[in-house]
Amino acid sequence: MFQQYIRLFQIILYFFIANTLFAQQYQGFNSSNYSGVTGIYENPANIADSRYLLDINLVSTDFNFNNNNIAFNTQLLSISDNPIVDSNYFNAFQAFRGDFLQEKPWGETKQSRIYQSLNVQGPSFLFNIGKNAFAITSGVRQYFHLDNVDPRTADFILGELQIPSTWNVDLNNQKMNALGAVWSEFGIGYGREIINTGEHFLKGGVHLKLLVAMYSAHFYADELVLNFKNADTLRVNVSDVRFGYSDDMSYIQADMQASDVSSFFANMFNRAGFGADFGFVYEWRPNHKKFDHPTKEGQQLRNKNKYKLKAGFSVADIGGVTFDRGAYAGNFSGFSGEWDLDTFAASSQGVEAFGQTMSDSFTMTSNRDAFHLRLPTTISLQVDYNIWNWFYVNLSGRFAVDQEDAPLKMHALNSLTLTPRFEMNQIDFGIPVTLDGYNNITAGMYVRLGPLFVGSTNCWNLIVGPSVRGLNLYGGLKIPITFGKGKKPKKLRTPKLSNQEPKEEKVDSAAIALRQAEVERKAEEDKAWIAEQERLAREKAAAEAKKPDPIVPDTIPSPAPEPEPEPIVEPEPTPEPVVEPEPVVEPQPEPEYYEVKETEKAIKETRAYFQSNSTWISAADREKLDAIATKMQSDSKYHAVIHGHTDNVGDAESNKKLAAKRALKVKEYLITQGVTENKLTIIAEGAQNPIAENDTEEGREKNRRVEVLLLKDN
Repeated sequence: MFQQYIRLFQIILYFFIANTLFAQQYQGFNSSNYSGVTGIYENPANIADSRYLLDINLVSTDFNFNNNNIAFNTQLLSISDNPIVDSNYFNAFQAFRGDFLQEKPWGETKQSRIYQSLNVQGPSFLFNIGKNAFAITSGVRQYFHLDNVDPRTADFILGELQIPSTWNVDLNNQKMNALGAVWSEFGIGYGREIINTGEHFLKGGVHLKLLVAMYSAHFYADELVLNFKNADTLRVNVSDVRFGYSDDMSYIQADMQASDVSSFFANMFNRAGFGADFGFVYEWRPNHKKFDHPTKEGQQLRNKNKYKLKAGFSVADIGGVTFDRGAYAGNFSGFSGEWDLDTFAASSQGVEAFGQTMSDSFTMTSNRDAFHLRLPTTISLQVDYNIWNWFYVNLSGRFAVDQEDAPLKMHALNSLTLTPRFEMNQIDFGIPVTLDGYNNITAGMYVRLGPLFVGSTNCWNLIVGPSVRGLNLYGGLKIPITFGKGKKPKKLRTPKLSNQEPKEEKVDSAAIALRQAEVERKAEEDKAWIAEQERLAREKAAAEAKKPDPIVPDTIPSPAPEPEPEPIVEPEPTPEPVVEPEPVVEPQPEPEYYEVKETEKAIKETRAYFQSNSTWISAADREKLDAIATKMQSDSKYHAVIHGHTDNVGDAESNKKLAAKRALKVKEYLITQGVTENKLTIIAEGAQNPIAENDTEEGREKNRRVEVLLLKDN
């Protein structure tokens, strides 16, 4: 007889042991930055700035089964020695019930509810192009929930109605709502970077879905009063009942012709519905400079998570899907009468047979119009914090937009999940702990190993046992292709510099001494040349002083007519021997190196290297400059001189300009790091002061540099 009762209520009550399941898919794993195209169901913005260049989901599935009223022994999940097949329990359900089911007392549960889901994600993929991300998704989703059932009803049925004290008791089920549906989804997702200031990053995404009806059934009653008069008779009082069902896949036939196929697809799209998800994700990136691409200016590494704190907001499952109405579907306003349980159960085999029995028993309205089911819309908030390196903790809350017991409305359940996890490129491991809307606490685990991921939200409950209130399993197989690490620039074998020493107060004193000696040598040469010129002038003056005076006669004769003067022919001077001067070699222009004053001290010299004809500062060199900026901000006595250099490729004027641009770029970067502008001086030297030979590429790489000399006033 018990089997007949179970068949009687299999549509209305399903497994009347009151299951409570989560609508959220892949709980725990969807918090990972490597969830890929699967993460679109948590927040469509997740696909933007993804760690994946391309992610292909081959197949993945998520099954939920939970319970807020009856706990079952974990031995029922055993593959071997399962008590369900134990012959000792055949025709002994009450013994089985006592050994393996633990039911809550009536007073602890106001209403029993069922909430079950199965999600199968078919072939889907995402790919990233620059700041944009695109996704194509496919899948099948199945929902079932039963709300507002008096928990005594299940208890009476499980008791097989053999206890007379349970007879003639009114079981009042106000606004009882049973709803199940299966549909296919085909979606297009788009995500994009919206704001990126370096430290602050915002991205958004949308997921548009075409929904194709497959199967649905629903039963809603404003009031349903059941009274088991005895073990064989049920008295029923119902009012304002809405009943419907649809098997839209019945159009598929084994012997379908071409015309039938076209008709099927035409009907399919006539029954189609639409859904949408959207969301935003904000990331705080205080150390974003560490992730600058080593060779691409203005870009960052795509294979790394760059945030310290991430916060997301999303809305999922907006919209609905339309189903055809079955032949025996309809509504009726009220009924009061008695049913013979054996006769009623025998005539109600399946949904359509149940509908026919309902139609024969009640005066139902004839309504063949299609019915529309609303999706279980939810709002989700996610917060993710990077504790250290590969360790993260995620807190996600999911809230149903509409939890009212409205007919033809699927709904989700509130939940709060905390997931600490370890996350790397090819491996993930997390432990989600969830508190649901019925105060059930579950603890699970998920693991991702390359293309495979598996998980459960309550596996620890199953391990600890002995009784659990639900079951969740999910897993999937993918083809993940992550972004590369980025090619590193060729490592330069630079000479040892003082800035590479761990101690301060060290500079290239030998170079400074050589430059000072050169200046003193030139001064001595100039002094000797002036002394030689003065000596020659003195000798010339002395020679002029030794010439004899003219002879004057004693008497003055009478003047005589003066003869015309003969022209004086000066004798040819004796030519001095010609001494060929030594060839004078013009010295190369000296670089304008800063000379350390007596009132200051040279502390440290730091070098930054550049690509050919470029002023971009690499991430590695920015770390060096960050250290200088920190040092200079620690004491107002610090200041710095920035020398810009180039290789010898190009003309001198162009190299001088390029050297100035490089020095200015370094100066501007130091200013952005908090260094006062008047503490920085730049000198453009061009190619005048190489530190390596320019006839090799390796030498030219060393010469393309900026030297920052850190000084401190005494």
